[in-house]
Order: sequence, then C-alpha cells, then structure tokens
Amino acid sequence: MTDSTDHGAGSAARIDALVADAKQLHQAGRLIEAERLYGQALELDPRHGDALHYRGILLHQKGRDEEAAELLGRAAEEQPENAVVLGNLGVVLRALARLEDARDAFARAAEAAPDSPEAHFNLAGALHAIGQNDTAEEAYRRAIALDPDHVDALTNLGALLTFVDRPAEAVHHLAPLAERFPDSLPVLRNLAGALLGARRYGDAEVVCRRTLEIDPSFARAHLQLGEILGQLGRIAEGIAAYRQSVALDPSLAYDPVAASGRSGESAPRYVDVVGLFHAIGGAWSLPGYDPERLHLLPINPLIEAAADRPVVSIPFDEVGIRRRFVNISRLAEADTSYPCMVLVDAPNPSGRKYRLIDGNHRIHRLIHEGQRVGRFYVFELDEVRELIRPREYFFPGEGRIELDAELAHPPG
Repeated sequence: MTDSTDHGAGSAARIDALVADAKQLHQAGRLIEAERLYGQALELDPRHGDALHYRGILLHQKGRDEEAAELLGRAAEEQPENAVVLGNLGVVLRALARLEDARDAFARAAEAAPDSPEAHFNLAGALHAIGQNDTAEEAYRRAIALDPDHVDALTNLGALLTFVDRPAEAVHHLAPLAERFPDSLPVLRNLAGALLGARRYGDAEVVCRRTLEIDPSFARAHLQLGEILGQLGRIAEGIAAYRQSVALDPSLAYDPVAASGRSGESAPRYVDVVGLFHAIGGAWSLPGYDPERLHLLPINPLIEAAADRPVVSIPFDEVGIRRRFVNISRLAEADTSYPCMVLVDAPNPSGRKYRLIDGNHRIHRLIHEGQRVGRFYVFELDEVRELIRPREYFFPGEGRIELDAELAHPPG
C-alpha cells in the first residue's frame, strides 16, 4: 500500500481500515458495498495506491473499463514498481483495444518483476496482438524458462509458431505437451491447428476428434474438424461439421457481407473474404511485376465493372485456380448464383486458357454438387493492369490479432 499524502496516524488507520473492509466485501462479491468503501477511502486520500488499484479492478469486473483504466493509471503512478498494478492496467488497456498502451504496461510489469513468468506471458500476448511476433516468441520462451510447466505459455507459443507459418516447429513443440496434458482442450486444439498447417490432415483429424470426445459441445473444434475434412476432400462431412459448429455457436457462421467490408444493399454476398484481393506473386506473377513480390488485384472494382458484361459458360477444367486450399465455412456459405471472374489468356502455371481471380469457393461448391461448367465474367489482362497494387498499398502494417485477455488479479 502506498500512501502519498500526509495524514495523521488516525486518518491513515481509518483509510487502511476502509480499504481492508472493501477488499473483504470485494472478495465476497458484494461489489456495490465494496465500491462505496473504496470511494470513501479515496475521498480521504485520492492518491491511495491500493484503493485506486482495487477500485480499478472492481470497475473492470463491472465492465466500466474507461473508468478502470483511469484509476489503474493513477495507481501505477503511485506504485510504479508494482508489477501486479501494471499488469492489471495492461489487461484493462487491452480490453479497450489500446494495444500499444497495453504492451507498454505489460513491458513495465515484466521489467518490475523480471522473474515473474506471468509478467512475461502477458507481455508476449500483448506483443503478439500488435504483430511483434519475434519479440512475442522471446517473451513466451522467457516465461517458459521461468516456469517450465506454464501450460498457457507453452500452448500459446505453439499457436504463435503456427501463426508465423512454422507449423512443423509448432507440432514438434505441442505434441509432447499433448502427451503431458492429454485432456487439455487448448493444447489439443492448437496441436490440431499445427498439424493442419503442416498438411498432416489425417493426424489433425485424429487430434481434433479427441478434442470432441472430451467436449462434444466445443463449437470451434467442430469448425476446425470441418476445415480438416475439407482438406481431406470429404466436403460433405466438412460442411456438416461446419453446420454443427454454427448450431452450437451462431457467431461462427461465415458472413460474406461482413467479410466484404461493405454493408446494406451494396454488400456483395457473393464475394469470398480472401477473394477481395487476387494475389499476384511467385509463379503466378504477371508480366511486368516482380515475381518475388506479392501484388494484389482488388476485386470490388471488377464487381462494378462486371455489371454490364455478358456471362460466359466455361468448363472448370479450362480454368487455372491459384488457391486449392478450401475454407469450409466459406464453401458452405458460397453463393453459387453469382458468376465467378477470370482473366483470359493471362499467364498462370497451370497453362490453362483462363486464370481465376474470384470465385474459388463457389467453384469448389459447384464441383461438390456435381457441376463441371460454371458461369464467369471474363476480363482481358489490359483491363485490370491499372488496378494492380503492391501489398503494402493495402496493408501498410502487419496484421493484428488479439489473444484472450487474462483475468485481472483479484484483491487479496
């Protein structure tokens, strides 16, 4: 406890008693009474570190994160070396999507408590959330070095390795962990994801089904199973697994409107989420573009240009498709009533006459339904050249993902 204001012994004792009583009420779940006593203590001493800290936690628990951040920030000013205060400040800032500020708070916590595995674990998650994956990996490994049994750090490190496209390393890391914790749903789900990334689809299915044996109601595991089955070519089973995941958790349903970034009547329900951009790089690079650099062709302008264009029937075996990976959610929700888009006589490694630029999942859906011919809008290469941009034009910074927030430390 930090008392930064001069008080007489009686006043200080009264403040400490108020905070002690408030903490007991807080621990008992009597939040209204606890908040009132924390408030009384702060009226007597607005800089009382513990009162600021614990009232901030209470407000976070009540969903009042803006107020919680303000109080915890003041508590951190009074107790700048208190790793618990700094860590809880980071949790609230992360809940507010103030990711850089959260990273800074967690970094200060790790500096204040360099031997705390939890401090490094929280820092790693914050770094990962803002795309600083190399330093996130270092922080996870530091947490594990301090606590080799820190299952969350071990699991998240495996997830990070998969995320940065090192799935074989992730499998090597997570497989022994699954043996140590055979009933851990996060471990099993992340191992299945790593195996999926490593294209070990059969092994991924075994692990995913083990997850569902433990918890048949685990909606995301059903979704993951659907993706795995899709890669195994078992499309009907994959769609059924996807449907089961949505039945358990409707928020998992793929929404083409949300994916398109557009709303209302202008929202194209037919656009694949990744199909918003057709990738041009590597073996699929077009003449005049660096084959080692990824360029992107935005699809939405072509959608508008296609409005007055005739629809052409083309056999699928005449179309070069860049992406063979099938996202089962998008395949299940693909609107096959809308034509796909191709370039004619554009270079592609398959050597076919047409090069697909939008509609991968619609084509796979039609093939699954037994169709061999699709409906297409056809563009000439020269018609799209002015639309091609380097990746950096659309994505100037690294993408961000947010891990599940850790619970704030309760008073005690």
